[in-house]
Amino acid sequence: MVKSDFIYSKNLGMDWIYTLCIPDDYLNGKEYDLLIILHGTNGNNRTLVDRVPLGDILEEYKDKIVVLPNGFNSYYIDNMENAIIEDLIPFLEGEFNIKNMIIGGVSMGGFGALNLTLKYPKLFKKAVLISPAIWNPLPPMDSSVRDMYAFGKPFNEDKWIENSWISKTENLSKNSYILIHGNQDEIVERHNVDKFVNYCLDNGIEIEYYNIDENHNSEVVKKGLEIALERL
Repeated sequence: MVKSDFIYSKNLGMDWIYTLCIPDDYLNGKEYDLLIILHGTNGNNRTLVDRVPLGDILEEYKDKIVVLPNGFNSYYIDNMENAIIEDLIPFLEGEFNIKNMIIGGVSMGGFGALNLTLKYPKLFKKAVLISPAIWNPLPPMDSSVRDMYAFGKPFNEDKWIENSWISKTENLSKNSYILIHGNQDEIVERHNVDKFVNYCLDNGIEIEYYNIDENHNSEVVKKGLEIALERL
């Protein structure tokens, strides 16, 4: 079952919409893995449901609940980071009997999921990163993130680095990762992701890396979700 609802977020100062995917045979009190999946740039809480579609994929996974918050174009830092940690997660913990909490994201959401995992490693069992926007060390000059307010106007390169994985490597070993990326990705070219994967492999950090012969598109997202849900 797929439905959307609101919670009030003190950190955002607003009623905050999210979409929830729960098994049709959901039972109160039963333990479920809970996945928080963060959308990409210019998406919303319905993007993965409407475009992938996530609801159909989840028909095979009756032991999992998926929550899709609206992250706007926040890159999931600052107030949005606080909203997820201080508003959304406590709400979910009160609503469901959570076996494991996993965080994942697509593109901008992959950046956010990795950043949150590194800042709050005890909260999450695993991170799923699909086409993650983890340019290293900086986004290219024509990247859309440079025109957003998340990292300041004009774009603050120091703030980008501060929120990137390269500034939090001491916490990488506290979690494990599934990463899916398109070989022909023209938005986040593969060498950016390879740097992260190679760092993990060189330092004994658990990571599964899957390459798909696609660009930065919904096909990678669909296949990535299928791979991740099978592996979790």
